[in-house]
Amino acid sequence: MKKYLIIIVVLSTIATILYFGRHTTTIKQELSDFSVKDTSLITKVFFADKFGNSVYINKAESGWLVNNKHKARPDAISTLLSTIHEIEVNYPVSNSLHNSVVKKLASKGIKVEIYTKNENKAFKTYYVGEPAANMIGSFMLLENSSKPFVMYIPGFNGFLAPRYNIDGSTVDEELWKDRVILEFDPNTINSVKIINHENENLSYSIKKDTTEQYILAYNNKSFIINNEFGKQYFDYFNKISCEGFMNDFSAKDSIVNSPNFHTIKIKSDKKEIEFKTFHKLPKRDEYLDQYGEKLKYDPDRLFALINSEFVLIQFFIFNKLLLNPTKIPVEK
Repeated sequence: MKKYLIIIVVLSTIATILYFGRHTTTIKQELSDFSVKDTSLITKVFFADKFGNSVYINKAESGWLVNNKHKARPDAISTLLSTIHEIEVNYPVSNSLHNSVVKKLASKGIKVEIYTKNENKAFKTYYVGEPAANMIGSFMLLENSSKPFVMYIPGFNGFLAPRYNIDGSTVDEELWKDRVILEFDPNTINSVKIINHENENLSYSIKKDTTEQYILAYNNKSFIINNEFGKQYFDYFNKISCEGFMNDFSAKDSIVNSPNFHTIKIKSDKKEIEFKTFHKLPKRDEYLDQYGEKLKYDPDRLFALINSEFVLIQFFIFNKLLLNPTKIPVEK
């Protein structure tokens, strides 16, 4: 009987150890605590890659800035903060992969420093690496830790690098900058002039006179246009965004020094902007038009130079600014 009691006690002890082994973690909290629970305390996030590039975003009175000089993309900031808050450990890296993962994080990982109240000392520092094999989550490592993990966001089926605005294994200021390139109070706009350098018949100007009428001028003629149409046209200039910044594009200088497609001038009570558009070659040589001929230019996008920024813009967005003057409704 005593023998059986000993066996029962031993088995019970083993069962207890196994149960609690499954329901408690052996991973030290300080080695896996990547998230920041209260992101409202974050004042700055610094990123650095292994190629000498770095960028930081900081919270200012006017909102989030990139390198303390450019307005940051609101969507990118929102995604970053939600990522910092929601990331969790999916699973620790296996022993068999440990060395290779650590080596890749050391050679290609992006360093992320998160600052809160003390801007001289990071609240949290970790490295973001490549996607996990199933593309759910990314390899990450806390500074001063030797244990990497696959981190993920519950309910999000993807890897995390793009949510930190990481392009492969590099960081770039351009990816963080707000893409709004035209931002006018339409009530203060006095005139808009569009010069089409390839077709003079598509050049025109629209101005608002002292009586709040909208005057169209083209082909040396002037017309009073429909007031609602004129008001709507000026409203379009309230917020116009580019697709992306191309300041580092290798062909930038040759494009900027070539004949431009349009010159666009906007005058308001508070500011005046002039910018130029340039044709873009088609993305692929095999793109054909409706007649089976090779396209000379990209049908969807243009380059533009505005406020010394070289950007990529979409016809889908800009076509509402580039009108055919013969189609503009005029008062009879």
